[in-house]
This record gives sequence, C-alpha cells and structure tokens, in this order.
Amino acid sequence: MHHSRMRQFYDEVHDILLEIGASPVDLESKSNTHEINPTEAILTNQSENNKEKRKNDLINAITNRDIEKLERAIEWAIFDGYDVALREEIYEARERMKQEINLERMRESVKNMKQSVISELRSYSKPPKAVRDVMMCVYLLLQVRKEDEIKTWLSIQRLMSLGGRNCLKRLIETFRADDVSCDVTARVKELLGNYDFQHIYEIMEVIEEVEALKGEDIKSATD
Repeated sequence: MHHSRMRQFYDEVHDILLEIGASPVDLESKSNTHEINPTEAILTNQSENNKEKRKNDLINAITNRDIEKLERAIEWAIFDGYDVALREEIYEARERMKQEINLERMRESVKNMKQSVISELRSYSKPPKAVRDVMMCVYLLLQVRKEDEIKTWLSIQRLMSLGGRNCLKRLIETFRADDVSCDVTARVKELLGNYDFQHIYEIMEVIEEVEALKGEDIKSATD
C-alpha cells in the first residue's frame, strides 16, 4: 500500500506539472539553476571587477592620448577576453591611437622640414588654391586666427613672416588636438574634402626631381 500511495502521489504531481507545462526533470533542473555556487559567484565578481578595470584603462588612455598606454590597454582588454564586451571602447582606443600616431608622424616631419620649404611657400605671389586652403587650415587648427582673417594669401603670407624663422614649426610641434573645437575640425574637413592629397604629393615629388635635375645641370654647366 505504501508503494501504491507513493505511486499515486507521484502520478498526481506529474499530472499537475504537465498542466503547468513542466516536468519533474524540468523542475529539478530549474531549481538547480537558482542554486548559487559560492566559487562561481566569486569568480563572476572578479571577472566583472577585472572588466571594469580594463574599461577604465581604455577610457583613461583615450583621454590622455598616450600611444603606449593606448596600446597596452587594448592588448590587455583583448588578452583577458573582453574583445566583445568592450568592443566599443577598444574601437575608440584604436582610432585614437591611429590619430596620435599620425600626429606624431606629422610632428616629426615638421621637425625635419627645411626652413627653405616654408620660405618658398611664403615667396609665392599667387599659389594654387590647394596650397592656400591647406595653409589656411593649418592656421585654423593652430587657432592663430579666425577664418575671415586669413582668407587671402596675403594675410597668410604675413602670418608666415611673424614670430621669426621657426615660428610655424614651433606652433605645429606643440599642437594639441584636444584644443581644437568640433566646429573648426568640421570646417577643415569641408575645405580639404575635395582634394586628392596623394595626387598632390606625387606632383610635388615630380617637381622636386625636376628641380634636382636642374640643379645638377647648372652645376655641370659651371664646372
């Protein structure tokens, strides 16, 4: 009788579970999922804390614009397996690192720029529009003058003559992108958006080669 009553009880419970859309196995598995494993809870908490640390490292590196910190923060975030969870922060950090690398490359180029190049630019009486627009954008980014003050090549020439021989180089070397407003960057993009600078670079290289050949011809003629 004992076993018969147990079987009847089980059947009744089984019928009730079926009515509510579950089964004894489902009920057991669901109850197990709600059990908190202390070890798992600790590991989950540590993982969340570590993720938050990696996120803060990325944000701080983005704010500080330090190439080494950016690279290290990105590497650690990916190494710890947060390339999906922190994909937005990692993407932003990579973009900022690209910007800083490009800026650093430009600063080095400016440091190595011959003063004769700036002097030659200044000597142009009527340069191509691309040259004028580029120089205007340089001074806009440096926040030396407002656009309406440097619309003519003459006004740009005057600026290039101010502050001594290396004034422009010093300004560019100390340039900080953080100081530039969104309005200025948008205007610079608008002004330079239609130019193919790769084509301009190629033309400049050809001009330099021609000038070098002319220089050799002049030297040969005087020897």
